[in-house]
Amino acid sequence: MIFFYLALFGLIGTSILAFFSNIAGWLTKSGALTMVVLGTAIFTLSPEMTFYLALFFASSYGIQALKKQLHTELASDKNGPRDAWQVLANCGPLLLFLLIELWTNDPRFALCQITAIAAATADTWSSEIGVLSKRPPRLLFSLKPATAGLSGAVSLLGTLAGVAGSGLIACSWGVLHWLFALKTPFSYGLVLLLGFAGTLIDSLLGAFLQVKYRTATGKLTDKAHTGQQPNAYAKGLPHFTNDGVNFVTGVLTGVFAFLIQ
Repeated sequence: MIFFYLALFGLIGTSILAFFSNIAGWLTKSGALTMVVLGTAIFTLSPEMTFYLALFFASSYGIQALKKQLHTELASDKNGPRDAWQVLANCGPLLLFLLIELWTNDPRFALCQITAIAAATADTWSSEIGVLSKRPPRLLFSLKPATAGLSGAVSLLGTLAGVAGSGLIACSWGVLHWLFALKTPFSYGLVLLLGFAGTLIDSLLGAFLQVKYRTATGKLTDKAHTGQQPNAYAKGLPHFTNDGVNFVTGVLTGVFAFLIQ
């Protein structure tokens, strides 16, 4: 019976949040519907993890709103309202580890869950804030200058933002557990480090496996189209976009969190 009430409260809460997120331009209609489905399932399985997930989305929306106020939006497929694939990429790993914990009754998957959220937050903050760097990002290993917003390219500002994003989730986790005297078998610093490690995994996948295109001017980009003009395939796995990278990053980060316990 408790699952029924949790599902009902989750459905009502996520529906209200998704509706206003769509009205505000943060989610597309498909993204809002996906949030309702995934959010209800996550809340039913873990109201606590739903809080951290909501904190991730709220902070991401806040950064986007601030960038719009400062007129610093850049041409990137990561801007604009989130669609169903983006919501799935960010929420999917968490739901996966929640379902595995339900099936196995293994408490070690709690670290996998909070780590997946920390990694998603770190990556989003790194991407959203990193493009504001006055210095161009550098490609991994070659260290050649790259276009701002290109997956697989890193900057000092983006790296520091990733640490801050992971720290937000880790500190929130620590404060709530301290307030309610909840004991955990791992340190909160470990959540921060694992969350930030997610940005490194994301950068590696983005640099070597994510599909890339080349514009008519010869620039490398994540976007299949520039305006109405299609871009030429350059490298990477076809159809393995940034959403796929984010999903795989969340899963790999969680798996790594499980293995080190």
